Amino acid sequence: MSNENSTPTNLEEIKEAQPKEETYQQLITEAKEEVKGGGKKSSTKAIRLATISRILDKHTTQMDKVGKMVQSLQNQMDRISKMVQPLQQQLKSMEKQTELFKQMQTQIKQLQKQVSQVQKENQKIRSLLLSNKKKNIPPTKSKNTKKRGTRRTK
Repeated sequence: MSNENSTPTNLEEIKEAQPKEETYQQLITEAKEEVKGGGKKSSTKAIRLATISRILDKHTTQMDKVGKMVQSLQNQMDRISKMVQPLQQQLKSMEKQTELFKQMQTQIKQLQKQVSQVQKENQKIRSLLLSNKKKNIPPTKSKNTKKRGTRRTK
């Protein structure tokens, strides 16, 4: 973790770590001055090689810094991925639960309709029973006498 804190992680720091054109020109100028000031007779090839060597050293250093930053970011992404994984599982579970709730709501509506139909049928049956009871009222005395009346003989 100490490496993560010591390496730059934002884009501004990465941009600052990148080599600049001024740096290249400065290295070339320094190399030429060394050759002129030292009184040595070096070939142009030697100047170029020295300059290229310095530039490569700078690039290597900067690439190492960028590599550390990328590694730090990769580590952070790995940690985030590990944190997100349980959340994804919970989301799937919640989606299943939501689907179950929808199915339950549909079933409840169907049951409510069935209950309503049964209640209507029960009401009809009650009404029929009440009307039949009213029709089957025990006969009055006059009706009883008619039924019990004398038998006719022929």
